[in-house]
Amino acid sequence: MKNQKKFTIVVILMVMIGCMMPMGSVHAASGYGFRSQGVTVKPGGSAAKFIDANRKYLVKTTNTKSCISKSGYDVKRVYTYFTIVTYASKKNGKGKLESITITNPQVVTPEGLSCGMNESEIKKCYSKAKETNGVYVAAKGKSKICIETADGKVKSIEYLYAGKY
Repeated sequence: MKNQKKFTIVVILMVMIGCMMPMGSVHAASGYGFRSQGVTVKPGGSAAKFIDANRKYLVKTTNTKSCISKSGYDVKRVYTYFTIVTYASKKNGKGKLESITITNPQVVTPEGLSCGMNESEIKKCYSKAKETNGVYVAAKGKSKICIETADGKVKSIEYLYAGKY
């Protein structure tokens, strides 16, 4: 009886989640990718392998109610050299990648940019980036890369998912 109750609850939850997802929302992640410990992750894609590969650099994990869904969580993982946020159906879940934020100059994007570089380097790495108020934004596929500058230098680099879950 107890197992049947659990099964029924799981089925109901799956149906509810399926009803909340718009048609055509299941897709492969596209756009900018970030690589660490031999694993590449893209905004909107599964973060599980990336999280597992970077486990030894994890400093802190926090969960908040999702800002994109009535159910689920935004799970923020702070690592030694960067921070990621995933959307997951349960606390501490691995889920789909929402964002990656880099503020450490030791981390270099696949295109060759790192924090501390001059603004002139941004256009060399991201030729289509548009600047507004010290923030450069370049879009590719279902992702955006936002590069914040201060005093003519790159302050932070953020990968964002620009699609729908």
